[in-house]
Amino acid sequence: MSAAMYSTIATASLAAVAAVYAWQQRSSRIASASSQPTRFNVLSWNILARPFTYFNKEPPGCVQGHHNPSADIESTAQTRARYGLVSDALLARRPDVVLLQECEKAFFEAELNPRATEVNIAYELFATHEEGPGTAVLVLRGGQCVATGVVSRVGATEDTGGTSKSVTLVQVAIGGRLLWLGSIHATPVKYGPQKVREQLLQLSDALRPDVNATLTASPPRVLIAGDLNAEPDEIEGLQRSSCLGGLQRIDAGLGHTGLSATFAEAVTIDHAFISPGLRVISAAREKQPTSPFGKAAESASPVVGASDHVWQAYTLEMA
Repeated sequence: MSAAMYSTIATASLAAVAAVYAWQQRSSRIASASSQPTRFNVLSWNILARPFTYFNKEPPGCVQGHHNPSADIESTAQTRARYGLVSDALLARRPDVVLLQECEKAFFEAELNPRATEVNIAYELFATHEEGPGTAVLVLRGGQCVATGVVSRVGATEDTGGTSKSVTLVQVAIGGRLLWLGSIHATPVKYGPQKVREQLLQLSDALRPDVNATLTASPPRVLIAGDLNAEPDEIEGLQRSSCLGGLQRIDAGLGHTGLSATFAEAVTIDHAFISPGLRVISAAREKQPTSPFGKAAESASPVVGASDHVWQAYTLEMA
């Protein structure tokens, strides 16, 4: 047998062993989750990626007066302050699942996030931000949800024109059952209805049991949450014409969740959807969204909030 052939066989054998090991590890994780409670906590949040602060620099944008007038984006000090506030909120609440939008790779690096190390220790990260801001799913290590290792990404990262949005789908086990967690950021339906429909069609395909052979024979349990860039009446239209129609929108009267494109008024554009097999125990949100950067602030980093959106927190239970 030639050395090259031997090397090929050896490589194939190692790959097979690795695949078996990964399957065993995933099966072990699912089995261990069967003894856990079926109630879990979720937090969804558009955390305003630093590259997108470019759009907020003119009044009444939320980055006006940012002491960095010659730059297109906010200062490093402001980003560190904002990302530190986001991390403080996550680490204080420690939800089992965190669904982020406008999340960039730098959020998990110490240069722009003073608490990045703590976040990385606390959570497993699954994201679409290798080339730029996108969506992310964080699963608490040792929490109620156990990541199975099955991940699906719909769309790519987001360009600064807002024309390319993404969904990160992560499969977890809880109470011995499988659940898909999805963090979504959609194109504003009023500006790109066809792009939204295409994105939701791709999402539907990604959730089909015949595409994902790891799903059980029963219908998959699904939680999709994030910045849909659509008001409740627009969401109703999307539900009539997409895979969202098979899901229930969590309508807990949470009120406004973000600011409009001009930052002049509050809007309700962040939503959560659950499939049959899940029920809502409670829902809450952060305070009323306000501009994170005070007009009269005197400090070098006038940051009074983490984002132009607020987080939404849900306690759910497997039915």
